[in-house]
Amino acid sequence: VEGLGSRFGADLNAKTGLTETVWMLNVPVDADLPDCRERMLDSLKVLGEWAHSIRFSPEDVEAERKVILEEYRMKRGSAQRIKDTYWRKVLPRVGARLPIGTLESIN
Repeated sequence: VEGLGSRFGADLNAKTGLTETVWMLNVPVDADLPDCRERMLDSLKVLGEWAHSIRFSPEDVEAERKVILEEYRMKRGSAQRIKDTYWRKVLPRVGARLPIGTLESIN
């Protein structure tokens, strides 16, 4: 990824919703540079590897767990609790397993 001009953290992100997970990879591309096409193809290969072949080390999982716990805590306001209740009532299967999970599943 760094060989593409991207930095871990700053140029990588992901989000998970009720129906999709989106991985974002920002790669600086300038159409005037001779390696523009190669850089784009390599970027697509990286995304393909993430979608089909990604593996997480125990250390990666532990580091991400801390991020997820902080996101969970930040989003526990009244608006989120109302949304959680709504999904449990309207679509019980969705409401039973919201994307961020429960404290039990995160820990």
